Amino acid sequence: LVGIISEIGLRAGKGLVILFLQKSDKDSWARGGVMTAESSRLFVTLDEVPESRNTVKAKIMKAKAWQNKSWDPNKRTCLFSVNAGCIDESSQSDWV
Repeated sequence: LVGIISEIGLRAGKGLVILFLQKSDKDSWARGGVMTAESSRLFVTLDEVPESRNTVKAKIMKAKAWQNKSWDPNKRTCLFSVNAGCIDESSQSDWV
């Protein structure tokens, strides 16, 4: 899996590649573990929040190219709601 991700990145050149990898509810990383983030510049996980219906937690697992060097985005989380397949922007929390 890691080799395939690297190959996709090489073929894209300066283009943007967005990959969605499925992970277990019990794991923080996709299948292939932390190595799946090796070629990524940004690796974000999405998990349901069981206590709150339609709420999703986004967590930045690995961010390599920070715009603001004084604010480390790694391991930060954000909550948002999904209604009828759309993100409810009014429900989005700040990154903490």
